[in-house]
Amino acid sequence: DVLRQLSKTTRTVRIKVINGTARDHLDYRETELAVNVRKAAGEEVPWEEEGLNVIVIGGDKLSRGLTLDGLTVSYYLRASRMYDTLMQMGRWFGYKDGYSDLCRIYTTFELASWYRHIANATLELREEINYMASIGETPDKFGLKVRSHPGRLVVTSAGKSRNAQKIDLSYAGQRKATIIFDKNLLKNNVNVLEKLIKEIERSKYASVRGKNRHWRGVSSETVVDFLHDYKIQDAAIREVKPELLAKYIEKQVKNKELTIWEVVIVDKETGSEQKHTVNIGSYTFGCVSRKAIRTAGDIISLGTLINPTDDLLDLTDKERKRAVDDGLWGDKKTPPSRNIRTIVKKYRPKERGLLLIYLPHSQIEGKAYGGKGEEVVGFGISFPESDTAVPIQYMVNPEVYSDDDRSL
Repeated sequence: DVLRQLSKTTRTVRIKVINGTARDHLDYRETELAVNVRKAAGEEVPWEEEGLNVIVIGGDKLSRGLTLDGLTVSYYLRASRMYDTLMQMGRWFGYKDGYSDLCRIYTTFELASWYRHIANATLELREEINYMASIGETPDKFGLKVRSHPGRLVVTSAGKSRNAQKIDLSYAGQRKATIIFDKNLLKNNVNVLEKLIKEIERSKYASVRGKNRHWRGVSSETVVDFLHDYKIQDAAIREVKPELLAKYIEKQVKNKELTIWEVVIVDKETGSEQKHTVNIGSYTFGCVSRKAIRTAGDIISLGTLINPTDDLLDLTDKERKRAVDDGLWGDKKTPPSRNIRTIVKKYRPKERGLLLIYLPHSQIEGKAYGGKGEEVVGFGISFPESDTAVPIQYMVNPEVYSDDDRSL
Protein backbone atom coordinates (compact mmCIF):
# COMPACT_ATOMS: atom_id res chain seq x y z
CA ASP A 1 0.00 0.00 0.00
CA VAL A 2 2.79 2.43 0.86
CA LEU A 3 4.74 1.67 -2.34
CA ARG A 4 1.65 2.38 -4.49
CA GLN A 5 1.34 5.85 -2.96
CA LEU A 6 5.03 6.76 -3.16
CA SER A 7 5.06 7.61 -6.86
CA LYS A 8 2.11 9.97 -6.39
CA THR A 9 3.60 11.82 -3.44
CA THR A 10 7.21 12.06 -4.65
CA ARG A 11 6.09 13.86 -7.84
CA THR A 12 4.91 16.79 -5.71
CA VAL A 13 8.06 17.10 -3.58
CA ARG A 14 10.25 20.15 -4.16
CA ILE A 15 13.72 20.83 -2.72
CA LYS A 16 14.20 24.22 -1.04
CA VAL A 17 17.48 25.70 0.20
CA ILE A 18 16.94 28.17 3.04
CA ASN A 19 20.05 30.12 4.04
CA GLY A 20 21.50 33.64 3.97
CA THR A 21 22.32 33.63 0.25
CA ALA A 22 19.63 31.44 -1.35
CA ARG A 23 16.55 33.04 -2.91
CA ASP A 24 14.27 30.15 -2.05
CA HIS A 25 11.46 30.76 0.41
CA LEU A 26 8.56 28.84 1.94
CA ASP A 27 5.15 30.27 1.15
CA TYR A 28 2.39 28.11 2.56
CA ARG A 29 -0.23 30.75 1.75
CA GLU A 30 0.72 30.85 -1.93
CA THR A 31 0.31 27.07 -2.21
CA GLU A 32 -3.04 27.17 -0.42
CA LEU A 33 -4.36 29.91 -2.72
CA ALA A 34 -3.27 27.96 -5.84
CA VAL A 35 -5.15 24.87 -4.61
CA ASN A 36 -8.26 26.95 -3.86
CA VAL A 37 -8.18 28.44 -7.39
CA ARG A 38 -8.10 24.94 -8.90
CA LYS A 39 -10.99 23.85 -6.72
CA ALA A 40 -12.99 26.98 -7.60
CA ALA A 41 -12.54 26.13 -11.27
CA GLY A 42 -14.19 22.78 -10.60
CA GLU A 43 -11.04 20.73 -10.60
CA GLU A 44 -10.81 17.81 -8.19
CA VAL A 45 -7.44 18.23 -6.45
CA PRO A 46 -5.84 14.97 -5.23
CA TRP A 47 -4.99 15.01 -1.52
CA GLU A 48 -1.29 14.50 -2.23
CA GLU A 49 -1.22 17.80 -4.14
CA GLU A 50 -2.74 19.81 -1.32
CA GLY A 51 -0.35 21.65 0.93
CA LEU A 52 3.36 22.18 0.45
CA ASN A 53 5.50 19.05 0.07
CA VAL A 54 9.16 19.99 0.38
CA ILE A 55 12.60 18.85 1.43
CA VAL A 56 14.15 21.86 3.14
CA ILE A 57 17.92 22.19 3.53
CA GLY A 58 19.43 25.00 5.58
CA GLY A 59 21.67 26.36 8.29
CA ASP A 60 21.19 29.38 10.56
CA LYS A 61 17.88 30.49 9.03
CA LEU A 62 16.42 27.00 9.29
CA SER A 63 17.61 26.44 12.84
CA ARG A 64 16.30 29.69 14.32
CA GLY A 65 12.72 30.90 14.45
CA LEU A 66 11.41 29.26 11.27
CA THR A 67 8.29 27.11 11.59
CA LEU A 68 8.06 24.18 9.19
CA ASP A 69 4.36 23.43 9.02
CA GLY A 70 3.62 19.71 8.96
CA LEU A 71 7.25 18.66 9.43
CA THR A 72 7.46 14.88 9.82
CA VAL A 73 11.05 13.80 9.10
CA SER A 74 14.18 15.61 10.30
CA TYR A 75 17.87 14.97 9.66
CA TYR A 76 19.62 17.04 12.28
CA LEU A 77 23.39 17.55 12.61
CA ARG A 78 23.83 21.22 13.56
CA ALA A 79 25.10 21.42 17.16
CA SER A 80 25.35 24.09 19.82
CA ARG A 81 26.73 23.95 23.35
CA MET A 82 23.89 25.99 24.90
CA TYR A 83 20.57 24.61 26.18
CA ASP A 84 18.47 27.51 24.92
CA THR A 85 20.02 27.50 21.45
CA LEU A 86 19.55 23.75 21.04
CA MET A 87 15.90 24.04 22.06
CA GLN A 88 15.36 26.81 19.48
CA MET A 89 16.94 24.61 16.82
CA GLY A 90 14.47 21.81 17.45
CA ARG A 91 12.21 22.41 14.45
CA TRP A 92 10.42 19.10 15.09
CA PHE A 93 8.76 20.25 18.34
CA GLY A 94 5.00 20.73 18.11
CA TYR A 95 2.59 20.93 15.16
CA LYS A 96 1.95 17.17 15.23
CA ASP A 97 -1.47 16.75 16.83
CA GLY A 98 -2.68 13.32 15.78
CA TYR A 99 0.53 12.50 13.89
CA SER A 100 3.21 12.17 16.58
CA ASP A 101 3.64 8.47 15.76
CA LEU A 102 4.73 9.44 12.23
CA CYS A 103 7.42 11.89 13.31
CA ARG A 104 10.99 10.69 12.71
CA ILE A 105 14.26 12.30 13.78
CA TYR A 106 17.67 11.16 12.53
CA THR A 107 20.65 12.56 14.41
CA THR A 108 23.83 11.55 16.20
CA PHE A 109 23.88 9.63 19.46
CA GLU A 110 25.57 12.59 21.20
CA LEU A 111 22.94 15.10 20.09
CA ALA A 112 20.15 12.73 21.12
CA SER A 113 21.68 12.38 24.59
CA TRP A 114 21.99 16.17 24.85
CA TYR A 115 18.33 16.69 24.05
CA ARG A 116 17.38 13.97 26.53
CA HIS A 117 19.33 15.80 29.26
CA ILE A 118 17.80 19.18 28.33
CA ALA A 119 14.28 17.67 28.35
CA ASN A 120 14.83 16.39 31.90
CA ALA A 121 16.26 19.75 33.01
CA THR A 122 13.28 21.56 31.45
CA LEU A 123 10.80 19.26 33.18
CA GLU A 124 12.48 19.87 36.54
CA LEU A 125 12.37 23.64 35.96
CA ARG A 126 8.66 23.53 35.08
CA GLU A 127 8.00 21.58 38.28
CA GLU A 128 9.93 24.21 40.26
CA ILE A 129 7.89 27.02 38.69
CA ASN A 130 4.61 25.21 39.45
CA TYR A 131 5.66 24.77 43.07
CA MET A 132 6.75 28.41 43.34
CA ALA A 133 3.34 29.52 42.05
CA SER A 134 1.51 27.17 44.44
CA ILE A 135 3.10 28.80 47.50
CA GLY A 136 2.76 32.36 46.18
CA GLU A 137 6.50 33.05 45.86
CA THR A 138 8.44 34.98 43.20
CA PRO A 139 11.77 34.13 41.49
CA ASP A 140 13.71 36.79 43.39
CA LYS A 141 12.93 35.03 46.69
CA PHE A 142 12.34 31.44 45.69
CA GLY A 143 15.61 30.26 44.15
CA LEU A 144 14.94 28.48 40.87
CA LYS A 145 17.62 26.04 39.74
CA VAL A 146 18.55 24.47 36.41
CA ARG A 147 20.37 21.15 36.19
CA SER A 148 23.85 21.51 34.66
CA HIS A 149 25.39 19.13 32.16
CA PRO A 150 28.36 17.00 33.21
CA GLY A 151 29.99 17.35 29.78
CA ARG A 152 30.23 20.05 27.11
CA LEU A 153 26.83 21.74 27.39
CA VAL A 154 26.16 25.02 29.19
CA VAL A 155 22.74 26.30 30.30
CA THR A 156 23.02 29.57 28.37
CA SER A 157 25.57 32.19 27.35
CA ALA A 158 27.94 33.68 29.93
CA GLY A 159 26.25 37.07 29.61
CA LYS A 160 22.82 35.71 30.47
CA SER A 161 24.11 33.62 33.39
CA ARG A 162 26.56 36.13 34.88
CA ASN A 163 24.61 36.18 38.17
CA ALA A 164 24.28 32.39 38.42
CA GLN A 165 26.48 30.04 40.41
CA LYS A 166 27.18 26.32 40.15
CA ILE A 167 26.41 24.19 43.19
CA ASP A 168 26.42 20.43 43.79
CA LEU A 169 23.21 18.95 45.19
CA SER A 170 22.77 15.51 46.74
CA TYR A 171 20.49 13.60 49.11
CA ALA A 172 23.47 12.54 51.23
CA GLY A 173 23.10 13.89 54.78
CA GLN A 174 19.82 15.56 53.86
CA ARG A 175 16.23 15.46 55.09
CA LYS A 176 13.20 15.81 52.82
CA ALA A 177 9.50 16.02 53.72
CA THR A 178 6.09 16.37 52.10
CA ILE A 179 4.37 19.69 52.85
CA ILE A 180 1.87 19.96 49.97
CA PHE A 181 -1.08 17.56 49.79
CA ASP A 182 -3.85 16.98 47.26
CA LYS A 183 -7.22 15.97 48.71
CA ASN A 184 -7.79 13.73 45.68
CA LEU A 185 -4.77 11.62 46.70
CA LEU A 186 -5.42 11.32 50.45
CA LYS A 187 -7.25 7.99 50.27
CA ASN A 188 -4.47 6.43 48.19
CA ASN A 189 -1.82 7.43 50.71
CA VAL A 190 -3.82 6.13 53.68
CA ASN A 191 -4.01 2.80 51.85
CA VAL A 192 -0.26 2.96 51.18
CA LEU A 193 0.41 3.47 54.89
CA GLU A 194 -1.88 0.56 55.78
CA LYS A 195 0.02 -1.62 53.29
CA LEU A 196 3.33 -0.58 54.89
CA ILE A 197 2.08 -1.46 58.38
CA LYS A 198 0.86 -4.87 57.22
CA GLU A 199 4.22 -5.61 55.61
CA ILE A 200 6.08 -4.58 58.77
CA GLU A 201 3.81 -6.77 60.91
CA ARG A 202 4.15 -9.71 58.49
CA SER A 203 7.94 -9.44 58.56
CA LYS A 204 7.94 -9.14 62.37
CA TYR A 205 10.47 -6.33 62.54
CA ALA A 206 11.61 -5.37 66.02
CA SER A 207 9.56 -2.61 67.64
CA VAL A 208 10.80 0.08 70.02
CA ARG A 209 8.71 0.88 73.07
CA GLY A 210 7.57 4.48 73.38
CA LYS A 211 4.77 6.86 72.48
CA ASN A 212 5.46 6.45 68.73
CA ARG A 213 5.09 3.34 66.58
CA HIS A 214 8.74 2.61 65.91
CA TRP A 215 10.25 -0.35 64.06
CA ARG A 216 13.93 -1.22 63.61
CA GLY A 217 15.77 -3.19 60.95
CA VAL A 218 13.17 -2.61 58.23
CA SER A 219 14.38 -3.64 54.77
CA SER A 220 15.19 -1.09 52.11
CA GLU A 221 12.76 -2.88 49.76
CA THR A 222 9.87 -2.14 52.14
CA VAL A 223 10.72 1.57 52.21
CA VAL A 224 11.21 1.71 48.44
CA ASP A 225 7.80 0.09 47.88
CA PHE A 226 6.21 2.72 50.13
CA LEU A 227 7.82 5.53 48.12
CA HIS A 228 6.77 4.04 44.79
CA ASP A 229 3.15 3.75 45.95
CA TYR A 230 2.89 7.16 47.66
CA LYS A 231 1.33 9.84 45.42
CA ILE A 232 2.01 13.58 45.50
CA GLN A 233 0.54 16.66 43.90
CA ASP A 234 2.51 18.01 40.92
CA ALA A 235 3.43 21.24 42.69
CA ALA A 236 4.97 19.26 45.57
CA ILE A 237 7.68 17.72 43.39
CA ARG A 238 10.09 20.57 44.09
CA GLU A 239 10.13 19.68 47.79
CA VAL A 240 10.14 15.91 47.54
CA LYS A 241 9.95 13.47 44.65
CA PRO A 242 9.26 9.92 45.92
CA GLU A 243 10.50 8.24 42.72
CA LEU A 244 13.89 9.98 42.97
CA LEU A 245 14.16 9.11 46.65
CA ALA A 246 13.45 5.46 45.81
CA LYS A 247 16.05 5.45 43.03
CA TYR A 248 18.63 7.04 45.32
CA ILE A 249 18.02 4.36 47.97
CA GLU A 250 18.26 1.55 45.41
CA LYS A 251 21.52 2.97 44.08
CA GLN A 252 23.03 3.35 47.55
CA VAL A 253 22.00 -0.17 48.55
CA LYS A 254 24.25 -1.42 45.73
CA ASN A 255 27.04 0.51 47.46
CA LYS A 256 26.26 -1.25 50.77
CA GLU A 257 24.56 1.87 52.16
CA LEU A 258 20.94 2.44 53.32
CA THR A 259 20.43 -1.29 53.65
CA ILE A 260 18.45 -1.07 56.92
CA TRP A 261 15.79 1.41 58.00
CA GLU A 262 14.02 2.74 61.03
CA VAL A 263 10.34 3.48 60.42
CA VAL A 264 8.56 5.74 62.90
CA ILE A 265 4.90 6.74 62.79
CA VAL A 266 4.95 9.86 64.95
CA ASP A 267 2.08 10.08 67.42
CA LYS A 268 0.84 13.38 68.81
CA GLU A 269 3.52 15.51 70.47
CA THR A 270 3.84 15.30 74.23
CA GLY A 271 1.65 17.89 75.92
CA SER A 272 -0.56 18.53 72.89
CA GLU A 273 -4.31 18.04 73.20
CA GLN A 274 -5.66 14.87 71.60
CA LYS A 275 -8.18 16.33 69.15
CA HIS A 276 -8.21 13.75 66.41
CA THR A 277 -7.27 10.10 66.02
CA VAL A 278 -7.03 7.84 63.00
CA ASN A 279 -7.54 4.07 62.86
CA ILE A 280 -5.22 2.40 60.36
CA GLY A 281 -4.94 -1.36 60.39
CA SER A 282 -4.96 -2.53 63.98
CA TYR A 283 -3.55 0.74 65.32
CA THR A 284 -5.02 4.02 66.51
CA PHE A 285 -2.79 7.03 65.89
CA GLY A 286 -3.01 10.49 67.36
CA CYS A 287 -2.74 13.17 64.70
CA VAL A 288 -0.06 15.84 65.02
CA SER A 289 -1.07 19.49 64.87
CA ARG A 290 0.40 21.32 61.88
CA LYS A 291 -0.79 24.74 60.77
CA ALA A 292 -1.69 25.13 57.11
CA ILE A 293 -0.20 28.20 55.49
CA ARG A 294 -2.56 27.86 52.56
CA THR A 295 -5.69 25.91 51.63
CA ALA A 296 -6.96 26.49 48.11
CA GLY A 297 -9.39 24.13 46.40
CA ASP A 298 -8.06 20.61 46.78
CA ILE A 299 -4.56 21.70 47.83
CA ILE A 300 -3.26 21.86 51.42
CA SER A 301 0.12 23.56 51.98
CA LEU A 302 1.92 23.29 55.33
CA GLY A 303 4.76 25.40 56.61
CA THR A 304 6.54 22.38 58.08
CA LEU A 305 5.91 18.72 58.79
CA ILE A 306 8.91 17.42 60.74
CA ASN A 307 9.68 18.43 64.31
CA PRO A 308 13.50 18.88 64.18
CA THR A 309 14.08 16.63 67.18
CA ASP A 310 12.27 13.76 65.41
CA ASP A 311 15.40 13.46 63.28
CA LEU A 312 17.07 11.92 66.34
CA LEU A 313 14.50 9.17 66.96
CA ASP A 314 16.59 6.44 65.37
CA LEU A 315 19.77 7.13 67.35
CA THR A 316 20.74 4.39 69.78
CA ASP A 317 21.77 5.04 73.39
CA LYS A 318 25.37 4.46 72.35
CA GLU A 319 25.17 7.01 69.52
CA ARG A 320 23.52 9.57 71.80
CA LYS A 321 26.26 9.05 74.40
CA ARG A 322 28.90 9.73 71.79
CA ALA A 323 27.18 13.02 70.95
CA VAL A 324 27.12 13.91 74.65
CA ASP A 325 30.78 12.99 75.09
CA ASP A 326 31.72 15.12 72.07
CA GLY A 327 29.90 18.14 73.53
CA LEU A 328 27.20 18.33 70.86
CA TRP A 329 24.23 17.20 72.93
CA GLY A 330 24.57 19.25 76.10
CA ASP A 331 23.02 18.31 79.42
CA LYS A 332 19.34 18.49 78.46
CA LYS A 333 16.90 15.92 77.09
CA THR A 334 17.32 17.26 73.57
CA PRO A 335 20.39 18.92 72.04
CA PRO A 336 20.53 22.53 70.83
CA SER A 337 18.60 22.80 67.57
CA ARG A 338 21.67 24.10 65.76
CA ASN A 339 23.47 20.80 66.46
CA ILE A 340 20.75 18.35 65.39
CA ARG A 341 21.78 17.94 61.74
CA THR A 342 25.44 17.75 62.74
CA ILE A 343 24.66 14.95 65.19
CA VAL A 344 22.67 13.03 62.58
CA LYS A 345 25.39 13.39 59.96
CA LYS A 346 28.17 12.44 62.37
CA TYR A 347 26.67 9.52 64.29
CA ARG A 348 24.07 7.87 62.07
CA PRO A 349 25.78 4.99 60.22
CA LYS A 350 25.75 5.06 56.42
CA GLU A 351 23.85 1.77 56.35
CA ARG A 352 20.80 3.21 58.14
CA GLY A 353 18.07 5.58 56.99
CA LEU A 354 15.07 7.02 58.84
CA LEU A 355 11.51 7.16 57.52
CA LEU A 356 9.19 9.39 59.56
CA ILE A 357 5.44 9.24 58.95
CA TYR A 358 2.96 11.83 60.19
CA LEU A 359 -0.82 12.21 60.26
CA PRO A 360 -1.11 16.02 60.40
CA HIS A 361 -4.30 17.98 60.96
CA SER A 362 -5.55 21.42 61.96
CA GLN A 363 -8.82 22.77 63.27
CA ILE A 364 -8.05 26.45 62.75
CA GLU A 365 -11.10 28.11 61.24
CA GLY A 366 -10.64 28.80 57.53
CA LYS A 367 -7.59 26.54 57.29
CA ALA A 368 -8.87 23.32 58.84
CA TYR A 369 -7.91 20.02 57.26
CA GLY A 370 -7.40 16.38 58.19
CA GLY A 371 -10.93 15.75 59.43
CA LYS A 372 -12.81 12.47 59.44
CA GLY A 373 -12.62 10.86 56.02
CA GLU A 374 -9.88 13.23 54.87
CA GLU A 375 -6.92 11.93 56.86
CA VAL A 376 -3.59 13.27 55.59
CA VAL A 377 -0.51 11.05 55.48
CA GLY A 378 2.80 12.86 55.18
CA PHE A 379 6.32 11.57 55.39
CA GLY A 380 9.83 12.78 56.07
CA ILE A 381 12.97 10.92 55.11
CA SER A 382 16.39 11.48 56.65
CA PHE A 383 19.59 10.24 55.05
CA PRO A 384 23.03 9.69 56.58
CA GLU A 385 26.20 11.04 55.03
CA SER A 386 27.64 9.02 52.16
CA ASP A 387 31.04 8.19 50.74
CA THR A 388 29.60 7.05 47.41
CA ALA A 389 26.66 9.32 46.50
CA VAL A 390 27.29 11.23 43.25
CA PRO A 391 25.97 14.83 43.42
CA ILE A 392 24.15 16.56 40.55
CA GLN A 393 25.31 20.05 39.55
CA TYR A 394 22.82 22.91 39.15
CA MET A 395 22.97 26.57 38.15
CA VAL A 396 21.29 28.72 40.82
CA ASN A 397 20.83 32.28 41.99
CA PRO A 398 23.43 32.60 44.82
CA GLU A 399 21.49 35.45 46.46
CA VAL A 400 18.56 33.12 47.10
CA TYR A 401 20.19 29.72 47.70
CA SER A 402 21.83 29.20 51.07
CA ASP A 403 23.91 26.28 52.32
CA ASP A 404 20.75 24.78 53.86
CA ASP A 405 19.18 24.53 50.39
CA ARG A 406 21.89 22.33 48.94
CA SER A 407 19.82 19.19 48.72
CA LEU A 408 17.82 17.78 45.84
